[in-house]
Amino acid sequence: MDKMTTMGSKLIRDTDTFKRSTPGFSPDRELFRHEEYFYDCYLALAEIYTILRQLDQSAVFLANFRSSKALKEAKITRFEHIIYHLESHLLRMTGVLDRLLILVNKVLRLGLEDVSCKSHNMLVSKDNKKAKLAPKIEAIAGLFDALLEVSTFMDQFRDDRNSVAHSKRLNFDDLRRIEMYHVVFGDTTDPEIKKRLFIVKRETDIKVWDYKADIIKSNNSLKNLVGNVYDILDIQFTSHHTKLKS
Repeated sequence: MDKMTTMGSKLIRDTDTFKRSTPGFSPDRELFRHEEYFYDCYLALAEIYTILRQLDQSAVFLANFRSSKALKEAKITRFEHIIYHLESHLLRMTGVLDRLLILVNKVLRLGLEDVSCKSHNMLVSKDNKKAKLAPKIEAIAGLFDALLEVSTFMDQFRDDRNSVAHSKRLNFDDLRRIEMYHVVFGDTTDPEIKKRLFIVKRETDIKVWDYKADIIKSNNSLKNLVGNVYDILDIQFTSHHTKLKS
């Protein structure tokens, strides 16, 4: 990412020379082919970088609930906070492969629209056969296998992701007891029950730290797999960029 950011800074200095303040990148001339190629690849890479940062942020948000007047007025409990950030992490995690395939499409100049950069078009079809564009990806040593490793890693999250996206909220078995505590104790005014609220906090803290550890572990595994793809694409990017520039 540092390499691409340095190149991006140079592109802006060379082409965006307007003195007035304008939103976004506003080149004052038509980009050369190598500049346009870089710009497309850089935007695709930035999308992946952003989602990986958001995955790391999910662990921080999950473990740092602070009740406030606004949350109480909205009746947002700590349990709902946990569900929200677990689901957010799950949905983002399973979106990484599509963004990675968009980057592959840009770097290799396959000519697909972003919406068509899907596994069934580029890796394995829905009937479990090599996808139409798989040969072009296989032509790059190690790339097809590296992408399949990311896809295989994602398989463990797909059922839960599809459930959350299309039918119901996250419903892990080990969350049910935590939910029960918050339902029973949440709005109580009974002083005897209130004395036991420490049980809710203790049990919830334990479960949150378990989930946080799992999220960090999954994020690190994913980043290693994505890094393998980056290393291969970096060589391809440099080659294409050099040819377009000459």
